[in-house]
Amino acid sequence: MNIITCSAVSRDKSFIITADKGENSMIIQWDAQTGDPIRTFQSKSPQGYKALDISSDNKFIALISWQPHHALWIYSLEGTQDMPIIMSEISHEKLVDQF
Repeated sequence: MNIITCSAVSRDKSFIITADKGENSMIIQWDAQTGDPIRTFQSKSPQGYKALDISSDNKFIALISWQPHHALWIYSLEGTQDMPIIMSEISHEKLVDQF
């Protein structure tokens, strides 16, 4: 079982996104009223995630993965696609760890 390392609440407070760290990490969208899982996204980061946020229009989630290779992952909340739509590696020299 992995520990949840980051979470965010949608602007309209209708759902929550959580992500965890470790092997077989998960990204889950939860109903904020019932606490029930709505959707699970396929994690492509081998070690999970250290930060996430939801776009102000509730259409996308952005995640930063843990080392050894930090990357930015973007997932769409529209439709049924559970795979990232964008992945971009981040140079370690440009990444400032604020956690």
